[in-house]
Amino acid sequence: MIRYKPIETASDAEKVLSQYCGFENAAVTEVSFSRNAGQNGSAELTLSLSVSDEDGNDGSVSLLFTDVTGASLPDLAAAETLFSLWFTVDLDNNEIICMEDPEQDPEDGLMITSKQLFVGKDEIPRRDRKNPLFRTDNGTVDFILCDENTVDRIETIYNFTLPASLKEYYLTYGFPRERNEGRRPGFPHWYDFSPETVKENRKRMSAPYRFLKKEALDWYWNPVWGKKPVSEEEAVRVFDEKASEGPKLFPFFGHRYLPLVEGMEDPPVLSSVGSDTIVYGKDFQSYLNAEFAGAEIDGGTDLTLLPFWGSIIG
Repeated sequence: MIRYKPIETASDAEKVLSQYCGFENAAVTEVSFSRNAGQNGSAELTLSLSVSDEDGNDGSVSLLFTDVTGASLPDLAAAETLFSLWFTVDLDNNEIICMEDPEQDPEDGLMITSKQLFVGKDEIPRRDRKNPLFRTDNGTVDFILCDENTVDRIETIYNFTLPASLKEYYLTYGFPRERNEGRRPGFPHWYDFSPETVKENRKRMSAPYRFLKKEALDWYWNPVWGKKPVSEEEAVRVFDEKASEGPKLFPFFGHRYLPLVEGMEDPPVLSSVGSDTIVYGKDFQSYLNAEFAGAEIDGGTDLTLLPFWGSIIG
């Protein structure tokens, strides 16, 4: 039987937040609050937890609540109200659960209209590097909470099944989001189901095929496709036929993609810009280590297991 307990005080949240954000054997040493003006008279309320591990290394966890109305200056009581409205704890599995539609009473002095909760983390040095993705060269990364319902909705909308390695990552840490997003493509906003974002995500999924197709009609042609047809119309037909054998590609960050090959629980990660396609990690963990922790790229992959793209890489 799964037992749930509302998070009603800061102490209730300490253990769960530490575990959720990846701090091992860490204790919360200080709780602080800040409040900034938002849009249309609302506010952004940030709860910050200072954390120290058993070796004396320090770090912090912060939760950013957007579109908060009716809140006075932040204090512990305000935080307790936020926790009790938005979270429960699964005591059996030590998990934090974000409620989908919490009941709120404006007369209690606090209303949250935003669906997005950002969980940010400044990493403390530690041996565990399972999730090195806490900083990128474009600024600090936030994590947006993910649950099974969100994963199911994503898989339904985009008509694919996430591999076990990626699903576990999202359910454990959330969806990465750069606070200072520049013009370059960063992390797709899979948590945003607006028509505009869904369209953008679909466009990013098809980008490797579109870029490769453009090159194929210009200067690149893979010998395994046979002799290149003279007419452009026939070349398009042959390319589309061959490309249809390939899997859907899931963009994780920039032009890094996971090929969604049926039955492959932990596929390699590809870096793809047209014919310039390589294996950037033999599995998801080795990719994270290479991209965000400075490890060497380990591309040891059986290319025959990657329909269509294996021949491009090889």
